[in-house]
Amino acid sequence: MSKLYNNIKTAVLLGTLSGLILLAGQLIGGRTGLILAIGFAAVTNFVGYFFSDKLALMSMGAQQVGSDHWLFQTVQRQVAAAGLPMPRVYVSPPSNQKHQPPD
Repeated sequence: MSKLYNNIKTAVLLGTLSGLILLAGQLIGGRTGLILAIGFAAVTNFVGYFFSDKLALMSMGAQQVGSDHWLFQTVQRQVAAAGLPMPRVYVSPPSNQKHQPPD
């Protein structure tokens, strides 16, 4: 049920954003603006749906960690306990040195 709910939320979000883009296109350029806005909305939705995770990781400068990293090992234990597939684990560069791995 959770996956269905997430899909519905995603569809509503993308639909709302598309509606705003179409409205702006209509107000700015009339019929021609609306046609251009349809193309822009389609591209935006495609990129947002399929590449948003990669864009977020790239904007944070995140790097994938391997099995020798403490965070990977922590996630691996949790995943094994829950019986879930192992996700890719990323860390972003620290903004300061206050956060140290636990001993």
